Amino acid sequence: MVKKTPITETNAIENETTEVKSQVTEEIKEKATKTAKKATAKKAATKAESAEEPKKATRSTAKKTTARKTTAKKTAVEETVILQFGGREINEKDLTARVKEIWTETLGKKESDLKEIQIYVKPEEFAAYYVVNGEVTGSIDL
Repeated sequence: MVKKTPITETNAIENETTEVKSQVTEEIKEKATKTAKKATAKKAATKAESAEEPKKATRSTAKKTTARKTTAKKTAVEETVILQFGGREINEKDLTARVKEIWTETLGKKESDLKEIQIYVKPEEFAAYYVVNGEVTGSIDL
């Protein structure tokens, strides 16, 4: 009977560990390769689908846009608000234009940054007070 020394037992364990590591590494590589192939196939399928979908979306979008334009033309109504007080006339569009002018020229901001304009007309004070985007306030003499 051969007597095993601690060194030979350690070497045997190391050899087994190395073999197990090699097997696990190979399995991981195989799984990674399969996953990569699946991902590549999915990307190719997605590209093929997306190449077809924009054409369909463009057609349906064009139909929707046409429908919206038709609806907009039917509902477009000319609106004018004029306040008469104390021998003066105050036009709502003129007030809005003045507020936009203050926003762009006096404050130096872009008209595209305008989201909301609220105008409060106080004829007894001959003034209109405005609030732009819920933050900027001021007044206009009438």
